[in-house]
Amino acid sequence: MNFRLNESTIPRWLQVFVTAIVLFGIVIWQFPIKWLAGPIGQASHCRVVLTDPSGTLWRGGTAIGFSEPTLDGHACRPPQAMTERLFWNTGCNLSDRTCSIRIEAATLRQPLQISVSLTGVRIHEDEIRLPSEILEVMGAPWTILHPRGDLTVRWSDLRFQGTSKNGNIHADLYSLSSPVSLIRPLGSYSLDASLSGNGISYTLSTTEGPLILEAEGQIANDGKAIGQGQASATPESQDALNGLLGLIGRKQGNIYKLV
Repeated sequence: MNFRLNESTIPRWLQVFVTAIVLFGIVIWQFPIKWLAGPIGQASHCRVVLTDPSGTLWRGGTAIGFSEPTLDGHACRPPQAMTERLFWNTGCNLSDRTCSIRIEAATLRQPLQISVSLTGVRIHEDEIRLPSEILEVMGAPWTILHPRGDLTVRWSDLRFQGTSKNGNIHADLYSLSSPVSLIRPLGSYSLDASLSGNGISYTLSTTEGPLILEAEGQIANDGKAIGQGQASATPESQDALNGLLGLIGRKQGNIYKLV
């Protein structure tokens, strides 16, 4: 007996369902990474943007730009600084419902590993060299200083689970110089940040140099930053740095409150 399968032997709803599943699988497999550029910019309030992304969610490359929202808040400004181009490969294990992303870049200490599961995201410990211009997206005094120097960032395991997040980030800025100052270098600085459910708490301190910067504050989950800081100079550099200090702060006694 011959049996031939045709459309009449398959329920219409099953045909539609199978077609939808196949199309969904094709879209996911070929998911263009450029589709994520907008959502990433919005979620980070333009602090992080994908620049010239290519490839798919599974294999591709992009440069990371650092920017800020336009005045109307509806778009991101052109990036103020960009990393070198990085490349990634993504693989998933359906049995334990996890995905692993491996990112390679010349400025990373080692290939970066990111683990994604139904319970959250883990960014594994690593270190990267970044353009110092990215500090300008953090606001004063960096937007005035237009910093130039060697910036290195390292972090512990960063974990994100729903609204909960934790981890620590440490950044070192060496030999800071600025186009608005003839004094070079102005100093070297350390930034420590801690992630929590409320946002990111940070402290800035000076390790050496004539320009002394100190600050602390918090960046909330909605991108709003609240903090306070002050600037001053070593006694032997006070006269030479008075002009710069007046640009980045309001004078209060022997110190300048960062504006």
